[in-house]
Amino acid sequence: MFNIELSLDELSELHITMHLRKEQLRLELTHPNPTIAAIALRQLERISPLCYYLEATMREYHSKEVTA
Repeated sequence: MFNIELSLDELSELHITMHLRKEQLRLELTHPNPTIAAIALRQLERISPLCYYLEATMREYHSKEVTA
């Protein structure tokens, strides 16, 4: 297990970048080449939990900011 420390700006940038990549992969699922579509599916399966975690982290940070 390891920890990564990011500033709020870095976390926000990473969050946006990962979601953009996730959308690109969703579009590639319909690629006419089945090999490319299969690769996109595997990458999407790996990136989805990361996107979920980043979104949860962003929500947690903003909820702390609102209550503070």
